[in-house]
Amino acid sequence: MNQFHAKAVFERGAWRARVRYVHKADYIELPEPYGTKAEAEIAALRHQEHHINSTLTGFRADFDLQSEIEKVFGKGRQIEVETKRKRA
Repeated sequence: MNQFHAKAVFERGAWRARVRYVHKADYIELPEPYGTKAEAEIAALRHQEHHINSTLTGFRADFDLQSEIEKVFGKGRQIEVETKRKRA
């Protein structure tokens, strides 16, 4: 399913935090072991929140939408637009 999910599992004698993203099929396990289930769940949720709120992959600060449009569609031509006046 395409859902985010964060959980804690007891494995190898400690609680482990796991996170699943919509674009990944398997869970990602955080490397640190935790003493309690609550600590592991909080760590998983914080990791997930950081991922969701981080900068998008491929984001460029110098991205110019107008030049990208012109690359695809060409320069184009000016079109005169007539506006109607509001009634008094």
